[in-house]
Amino acid sequence: MLTTHLKVALRHLIRSKIFTLINVIGLAIGISAFLLIAHYISFQLSFDQFHSNKDYIYRVGLKRYENGELVETSAKTFPGVRALLKEHFPEVQSVTGFYKIPANTGFLFRHQGKIYNETGGWLSSDSAFFTVFPSLLLRGDAATAMKEPNSIVISEAVAKKLFGDKDPVGQVLDRIDDHSEGGHYTIRGVLKDIPGNAHFHATIVEQINDSRPEQETELWEEGRLATYVTFSEKIQPDVIEQKLNLLLDKLKKEHKLVENTTLYLQPVTDIHLSSHCKDELEANGNKGLLYLLGSIGVIILTLAWINYINLETSRFVSRTKEFSVRRIIGSGKRNLAAQYLTEYYCLTMAALILSVVIIVSFSPHYSDLIGTQLQRISLDQPMVWIAASILFLLGSIAAGIYPAIFLLRFNPVNAIKGAVSKYRTGNKVRQTLVVFQFTVSIILVAFVITVHQQLDFMKLINKGIELETVVAIRNPTAYSNQELTTKYGEFESLENKLKQYPAVQSVASSSAIPGSEIGFNYINLIKRNIGDPYDPAVYKTLFVSADFIETYNIDILAGNTFEIPSNFNGTAPWETANWSSVILNERAIRQLGFPSVAEAINQEIYFTAFDEPLKCRIIGVIKDYHHEASRKEVYPTILFHNYASFQQVYFSVRLKEGSRPQESLSQIENTWKELFPDRPFDYFFLNEYYDHQFRGELYFQKIFTLFAGIAIIVACLGIIGMTLFEMNSRLKEISIRKVLGASVLGVTVLLSKTNVRLIAIAAALATPLIYILAKEWLSVYPERIQLTAWLALLPVVIIMVIVLLISGVQTIKAASANPVDHLRGE
Repeated sequence: MLTTHLKVALRHLIRSKIFTLINVIGLAIGISAFLLIAHYISFQLSFDQFHSNKDYIYRVGLKRYENGELVETSAKTFPGVRALLKEHFPEVQSVTGFYKIPANTGFLFRHQGKIYNETGGWLSSDSAFFTVFPSLLLRGDAATAMKEPNSIVISEAVAKKLFGDKDPVGQVLDRIDDHSEGGHYTIRGVLKDIPGNAHFHATIVEQINDSRPEQETELWEEGRLATYVTFSEKIQPDVIEQKLNLLLDKLKKEHKLVENTTLYLQPVTDIHLSSHCKDELEANGNKGLLYLLGSIGVIILTLAWINYINLETSRFVSRTKEFSVRRIIGSGKRNLAAQYLTEYYCLTMAALILSVVIIVSFSPHYSDLIGTQLQRISLDQPMVWIAASILFLLGSIAAGIYPAIFLLRFNPVNAIKGAVSKYRTGNKVRQTLVVFQFTVSIILVAFVITVHQQLDFMKLINKGIELETVVAIRNPTAYSNQELTTKYGEFESLENKLKQYPAVQSVASSSAIPGSEIGFNYINLIKRNIGDPYDPAVYKTLFVSADFIETYNIDILAGNTFEIPSNFNGTAPWETANWSSVILNERAIRQLGFPSVAEAINQEIYFTAFDEPLKCRIIGVIKDYHHEASRKEVYPTILFHNYASFQQVYFSVRLKEGSRPQESLSQIENTWKELFPDRPFDYFFLNEYYDHQFRGELYFQKIFTLFAGIAIIVACLGIIGMTLFEMNSRLKEISIRKVLGASVLGVTVLLSKTNVRLIAIAAALATPLIYILAKEWLSVYPERIQLTAWLALLPVVIIMVIVLLISGVQTIKAASANPVDHLRGE
């Protein structure tokens, strides 16, 4: 019987080549898109699952309240929390605290006469780091690797670069950092190259000098350590939190910064997809994006199944006599259902084979598309076949059962007589499913338009700075003791020499450049008066040269820019730095309560970050500009002059309009190597660097547009199939209308009315959903596009044009045929 079912199924599928092809391609595309999205979601859900003790690691975070309301959640907490956990919780196995050095600083050392600067992966930790994260240590002893002063652990990649295949443990690196005590580092272990699915990464782990006893006040200063704790047994986080916060309450009278704060525990495996909080070590994943992509994956697969259901139920009329004859000669309902499901099994199997080919072929390019390094999909991975098998079974049930039941709900005697009109009631179901397809397609097109417009808006927004033709050079030895022995005059010589080139318009140095994070952040440390109340605002502090404002064409609203004192001798000792003059942006002026920018000039503020409050005079006010990212709010910002503060981290060179960039870069590089022969020439163009902040949005735009396009293509395949079948089933009607005088245009308009009506219904359903979803997605951006009626109207027009083109071409072809060809048999 099975052999018979297979033969009949194959004959039927081959006989209906076009419909079979539409179904196979639609299902294959749907399954492929669903599995690729599932692969990405699986990766996002796997973060930090590789830790052998993942079920016992928790991060301790800090919450701050004002007037009983939560105003800030931070991933860092007070250094003293480590001692509380160790002393009062016997279930604590180990606890560690560390901080990540800003990428601007880097990890500077010398090896075999060459200077190295490892940026972006430098952690400074206490001695317990590898007892909390033992899975990260590839070579060395977790208990002792960070015990001795000046101990470091380097990653596999760094070890390979420096030592090749030689064992690096015990090797010594010369340190040239300004906080150096021993003058060298001793490598005590090798850090595993941390996989992509981790919420923080490191290439160097350095030991904090925790042998020095900290002052009691230092333990409860502003939260500054990422603190992780492991427990020896399964715990109830809320119970630990309650006890921990009771201990914290006892400290609030003695330590003002502890007031209005609470501590919380977060499982390490929940961090990546948790809600955004301040001071994350790296950007978190987007749970909303996963829901969105997952929804699109389900939608694409559903659309593919809907296409099959619509085509098969609409073809019911052409198969009623076949199934009626089978019933009359003795076939039972189960036998007919088995026959129908066999056909679907064959079709789905062909689609699965095609989808596996698509996935394996596309897999090498998938990581580049989404901006995340994923494991390559191959045929030898069991999960590929398991997932395909599950989809095969689910698809067979979801898309095969309904048509099978539908075909068996008719009277075979009436079908033989030709009385099958009452079985056309399935049109309502089909039209409902088509409306669903149109609604989804309209929403997806609207969302694609929204994403594109918002990204273009962020790129074209008035940043308040000009980045075109600016080249930035990174100084690799910033913040090092090498800078202490370098005359400021060398940097001045660099600027003066570069300005001599005809192509160079201006040169400036700064502690950070637009597009990079400003590393110096202060809370409650900038005051108009010493006794002012607590200020929760984050103030950014930027150190710049006198030409910085001119180089980036930042508007000065009041006052003047910096000037170097005439008696400056060029040796640049920190103690001689002129800290008395500052320039503020508009946001800082408002935050400090000045009535206007003009009235703020020559007023005094207090900078209380040092042991003694520093009195500063406001000499200028600049217009707000987006320094860190145009998608972030503009922070209150204070500018200090960097001529004597060792903050020449970046040199910015503005080239004149019409200059030749490559020729100018060659001249700049030669000058750099002449003055700093031992330092690498690390440069980049500012407009490209600044746009790097949109990396996440760009990848989101690509992946969303791709899968939204796939969903629309699948929907269009269904429209093609439905239109083909409708035309074939109404050829005689079309021919009669033409014989009676109907024009091709009239017939085309008549047959297109149904699609227009269904699109109108879909548009009415989609419009409120478009507004709600777009508003929710845009809410995370401080500056965003305005939602207009065009956002709902344009997708409807696009879908209408696509549908009418697809159906119109086939309708015109059918209406243009000779009616005699279809009426000869009547």
